[in-house]
Amino acid sequence: MRRLLDPRIRATCLVLWCVAWLLVAVALLMPVPMATPDRSDLVAHFATFGLMALGAVGFCRQPIQLLGLTFLTVAGAATLELAQYVLPYRSFDFADLAANTLGALTGYALALAVLVLVIRPADAALRGARG
Repeated sequence: MRRLLDPRIRATCLVLWCVAWLLVAVALLMPVPMATPDRSDLVAHFATFGLMALGAVGFCRQPIQLLGLTFLTVAGAATLELAQYVLPYRSFDFADLAANTLGALTGYALALAVLVLVIRPADAALRGARG
């Protein structure tokens, strides 16, 4: 657990999170050769933004910062979905936007739980062992 609290690891997690955002943006804005059957893409939208949100706990250690990242993730998801509206080869879908938002909110709830139940107690235990 000590390694997870290392500032270098947190910085690496931030860089990886930013790269993941870039990959998600590219994936959502590039042409898609075929449509998915029966709205099965909603699961992918939910999971993608849920994992993006959960990944923020790798570098973010304050609940208020996680809340801010929640709003940024929802705004980013909405922006990417709205950008699809202006692209001739993509289309805006409110259901995708809802899945993105619900995934982000779920991911940040899980991130907050990990922060409060795992990371902060481990950090306190390490500080107590040092001092």
